[in-house]
Amino acid sequence: ARGAMAGTYHYKIVSGGEGLTASAFGDMAEDMPECTAADMTTLEKKIYDACKEKSGFPSFTFQNSMVTPKVSLWTACIGTAKAGVVVAAGGGGAAAAAPAAGGDGGAKPAAAPEPEPEEEEEEMGFDLFD
Repeated sequence: ARGAMAGTYHYKIVSGGEGLTASAFGDMAEDMPECTAADMTTLEKKIYDACKEKSGFPSFTFQNSMVTPKVSLWTACIGTAKAGVVVAAGGGGAAAAAPAAGGDGGAKPAAAPEPEPEEEEEEMGFDLFD
């Protein structure tokens, strides 16, 4: 058996004609098969099995994100997590700091963090839905 091949696996899925076609791309694309199916559930199973075979990992999670009505990007980060790494989600402030030594000892509750400003939409130079 081959050793495990941890990495980030990507497929671009395009719908058209008789169904769906998925093409591997990125660092782990070498030796990955093109997959075709009539429906997304069947296609995702074929992609999953191909990644399971190459990676050597028996199970993993993936994300399939629609980019346009006819194109989606399938991604699986397989065996890339590191032990002891803590990932914090969301924005906002950290927990209230401990009061300074010699303070009055009556620590006041931290004020609610300011909401993060909405990001302005950036002009990309093309329309995804053309």
